[in-house]
Amino acid sequence: MTASLLPTPEQDEALFAGFALLAERFAREAAHGRVLPFSNLLDLLARLHLGHVKGAPCGAGLGYLALDADGRFFLCHRFAGERSFGAGDLDSGVDHAKIGACLAAQAAPRQEACGACWARSLCAGGCHYENHLREVRLGLPPGGSCTFIRRWLELGIRVYATLCHDRDNPVLAFLGRRADG
Repeated sequence: MTASLLPTPEQDEALFAGFALLAERFAREAAHGRVLPFSNLLDLLARLHLGHVKGAPCGAGLGYLALDADGRFFLCHRFAGERSFGAGDLDSGVDHAKIGACLAAQAAPRQEACGACWARSLCAGGCHYENHLREVRLGLPPGGSCTFIRRWLELGIRVYATLCHDRDNPVLAFLGRRADG
């Protein structure tokens, strides 16, 4: 992987513009009690609705592991094949100490920046793999995805605020069921 394969600022902007269009359509449909299957937005809206704080960016090493064809465990499917993110194998079992060390190492570079960020309870530091790829393997400055993530979260908060104008909207009840399920 090289930095030239990462999205350009123009591509990031195009992606965000597409997300914004989908979010607007979601809000229009929700005003009529219909739920569009936009899972990225639905997950965020459900967390906002129930006031859930995101303690980890994802389930990598916590709620799930990846298993490669050779029977080796990794923090997630994106880390498969990256020896430093191995977490045991089928013969010896899951190495929980290694998982803890890997997750701590991934979180350490972001602790200061994330601690001062308004979005920390919704983001929890971003994708471990993306951070590793951008900051370690490619040597890019830390937090390269933060601006995009904060813009996305702001968009979701605006959609949620729109939904809350009608407290009887069935989409709000759907969000509660989605987050609980």
